[in-house]
Amino acid sequence: MKIKDLENLKNTDIQEVGNIYETRASNIKEEERIGYFIDDEMLEEDMTVIFADLNDLIDETDYNCCDYNEEIFDEFIGELIKDSNNYLLVNYGGNWRGATGYKFAHSLRECFIRSYDCSQYVMGGTTGNKVLSIRESHHDCPMGAEMLIIALTDSEFEKLECSSFDEIIEFGNKKRECVKYVK
Repeated sequence: MKIKDLENLKNTDIQEVGNIYETRASNIKEEERIGYFIDDEMLEEDMTVIFADLNDLIDETDYNCCDYNEEIFDEFIGELIKDSNNYLLVNYGGNWRGATGYKFAHSLRECFIRSYDCSQYVMGGTTGNKVLSIRESHHDCPMGAEMLIIALTDSEFEKLECSSFDEIIEFGNKKRECVKYVK
């Protein structure tokens, strides 16, 4: 995915990708109904509509999340960052104390899936999709903090695996300097 394409994703919560929703036809904004093939009969009967994207589709929060499609999620995140055997995640100020930390991940899903409620939004990336910057918000950091996801070569991983905390954060900082942030 090109950097300019990331601009279109800045308001998409990565954690919501893959969710399938349902709502009543009457809840769909009038200007969006044609695009979703909502006709008068559907409105009269107030039929249930299934859709995969909330993006300003409805005015209210009158919807249910009824299913989850892992394939949609995997395809989406696969477009954001280069496939690799190993990833370095560097979180800048991501807890209630504002501490910086890191972890290694060994799959793309591990870079995004959390065991707690959070929101993740694209902030920027590098040419070649080797580094992705996201803003992650959760209960300890409600305003969000930057998380770098760096696709590592095998040699980079082997070197970093034996490095000190400071060396790993410095490696992340150098990659961070190359990130082009979306506006």
